[in-house]
Amino acid sequence: MTVSAKWIPMIVVALGAAGGAVACADDVEVMVAPQDGGTNLPPEQPPAPEDAGVRDAEPDSAKPTEVSPGTCSSSGLCVAAIPVDGTIGLTSVWGSSARDVWAAGSAGTVLHYDGTTWEKTTLVPDDGTVPYTIRSVWSGRSGDVWMADGKWLWHAPSWKGPKETIWSSLAFPSYELPPAAVTGFDNTVLLSRLSPKLRGGSGPWISSYAAWADGGPEVVDEIGMTAYQSLSFTALSASRADEIWAVGSSIDWSNHLKGRVFRAYRGPDEEGVDSWQFEEQLVLTTDVASGVWADSEAIWVVGGHGTTRRMLRSELSNKFFRNVPSPVNVDLHGVFGFAPNDVWMVGAEGTVLHWDGTSLNKVTTPFDDVPSKPRLFSIWGTSPSDLWIVGQGTVLHLQKGAP
Repeated sequence: MTVSAKWIPMIVVALGAAGGAVACADDVEVMVAPQDGGTNLPPEQPPAPEDAGVRDAEPDSAKPTEVSPGTCSSSGLCVAAIPVDGTIGLTSVWGSSARDVWAAGSAGTVLHYDGTTWEKTTLVPDDGTVPYTIRSVWSGRSGDVWMADGKWLWHAPSWKGPKETIWSSLAFPSYELPPAAVTGFDNTVLLSRLSPKLRGGSGPWISSYAAWADGGPEVVDEIGMTAYQSLSFTALSASRADEIWAVGSSIDWSNHLKGRVFRAYRGPDEEGVDSWQFEEQLVLTTDVASGVWADSEAIWVVGGHGTTRRMLRSELSNKFFRNVPSPVNVDLHGVFGFAPNDVWMVGAEGTVLHWDGTSLNKVTTPFDDVPSKPRLFSIWGTSPSDLWIVGQGTVLHLQKGAP
């Protein structure tokens, strides 16, 4: 599917109207609407978003077996000392350098690593409601971190300590699609939206921001639509300014989830006008697509039941992801890489996979011999010798090359 994005005035659709306007994916209109990002939206408390692609904390009964900090596997992955336990699910990790790493997760938990120690703070909404699970964190440069938690978009200029760090927030009201994933490229920040199953909502698929001003984020583009509700983008990747890869899921008429992958890019539309274009890519899976990573050579997608797909840039015109045989059948949640022969994936049951350019192989971890292994959700690193993995009450650190 290729859909041209047009500049039109923003239209806000009430819940009842949106609820009756669901269309098939191939029939939707995608719109780009300018919006004033300088005004904070009124804080409203919607029901907690329900989506199978959302990563939330495990219940206490499912706490993983604790492994002591400093425990390492033969691969070089070591358990880091962190100020949280197995009741906290860490869903996302990103940083701007080896001395500025952020991790976030359930109960509004935020961790920061300064090159030596992990410290903790908690993001509490201004309206006094219970903190949400932070689903995504991104920091492209020191002094600029963004987080999304399903209702709030958070920002801090830098880490000043657990109590001294200054946070700003933007609340998304219940009639808009809530924020899900955040990433960026250079000075542009990208935010995807979540489409709840049981209620209506309007707004863009992806918002593009330039910076966080006094009144909130400065909106550059808003790529979205007002009618189609069931498509949720839960992960984004951008390796250049004119292209975004978005993955997630939609719900079909039989109420089953289906993995979806889209490429958004700047290019001429049918009338030759330069604008954002949306193309759906073929992945041949009914499993939820949970993670995506793109570079100049290839695009990788991971998801449920060990789903691993790859598309080479040379095959982009085919709009087709090829299956990569996986050694596991567990859900995979995150993917990140450094080179065509150095790509990492993480998932359920303490799973870590590595692509060496030829095959996917399972990597040994400190959890291999424990009875209850944590789910691992996210992976990021500054270099092949400095890699971070976060999950259910745990952080792993690799400080050498790939196995």
